[in-house]
Amino acid sequence: MNKKSKKKTVLDGYKKVGKKFIPPVMQWPDFHETNWVNDIIPELIWIAVLQHKLGYRTANEAMADLHKTYIEFCDTKYLHSFFSSYDAMDKDKKEAFREKFKQSEYYDKLFLGLSDLQYFYPNHPLQFLFEGLKIKGSKVTLKVIKDSLKGILVRRTEAGTIAQGAVLFNSMVTGKFNAPKGSIFWEFGELDHYPNTDKSLQLASSIRAMINGLMNKDFKNTNCEWVNTFWQKSFIIEPPTLKLIR
Repeated sequence: MNKKSKKKTVLDGYKKVGKKFIPPVMQWPDFHETNWVNDIIPELIWIAVLQHKLGYRTANEAMADLHKTYIEFCDTKYLHSFFSSYDAMDKDKKEAFREKFKQSEYYDKLFLGLSDLQYFYPNHPLQFLFEGLKIKGSKVTLKVIKDSLKGILVRRTEAGTIAQGAVLFNSMVTGKFNAPKGSIFWEFGELDHYPNTDKSLQLASSIRAMINGLMNKDFKNTNCEWVNTFWQKSFIIEPPTLKLIR
């Protein structure tokens, strides 16, 4: 096979736009690119904060219990691990949800884990769960949120990978995401070894690809303002500083 034939095989299905070659998957009608910082981090920050403050195991147990309650009161198509999904419920359902989850053994742990976020971002999608509860400024710190953000700012870090994994794992547990039998998604235990084994790297790559695929109007509550205002609020809380090099 000559070089010209090889090139044609490798680029088969690609579409040339100017000097760029667009892969087949990006040519799908419903495909749209997502930005990790602008689009995904606001949806995962609550998971990152919980995991940072409570530890992976306790945080994931609390989220799994929360998701089970969510399914009882919300019949929307939105993926419940995305933060904005909790804003899809009407007022009556939110009240019923709160009263039911207050009976959970994980209610206090969830409140503890999200107290810093609740204090600095009082209008977040899960704020209704803790309505009426007061938080003392001396009991919280912005450092928890900053450290959580730092941990997931790069998508392939351990914290970023574990947070994304929690989205799919809890969705599998509650039946919102049905992974094909025998697929790599049935080996979530491999994330404990990330990034030191080939299988954990394969699983992480599959998780990232799936998260990208779920970031569309069919699974994400695009009517929620949280994603659009999270960074704006963050810059108000702590304005960025510019250091001039002389």
